[in-house]
Amino acid sequence: MKKLVYGVLFIILFTSIFMVIGKEIAIEALVDVNEVIPILMYHHVVEEGVETNKIMITTKRFEEDMEYLKKEGYTTIFFKELIDYKEGRGKLPEKPIVITFDDGYEDNYKNAYPILKRNNMKATIFVIGSRIGITNFNNDSRYSYLS
Repeated sequence: MKKLVYGVLFIILFTSIFMVIGKEIAIEALVDVNEVIPILMYHHVVEEGVETNKIMITTKRFEEDMEYLKKEGYTTIFFKELIDYKEGRGKLPEKPIVITFDDGYEDNYKNAYPILKRNNMKATIFVIGSRIGITNFNNDSRYSYLS
């Protein structure tokens, strides 16, 4: 159990370290030698017309991503489901995928959640505890955190 938890934590840390220039990244988390579970990591999902940067994606693009996954037959799962599967307590869908959001930005709830809900998809938000409830971080309204 400890090895699995440490393995999942390593995967989370690994995805956080390897940010690329694109708006989002996909890292494959090894389940065993012949099986991989993709993990998509996002940060911001902002409304159309908002100035974006390297860690932001528009709602239109995010919706296109989610529709693509659905069309290709992927089913979102939580890390708990992955752990249960690894420990023999559950099964995974045919094409599982994990969706995560780093840092706990308010737009994850305001903009991404409705899209996920419409598509009956799951995601995990990793928050920065010391930033909970902060709005306009560094005088930039795009950097408001969940409360």
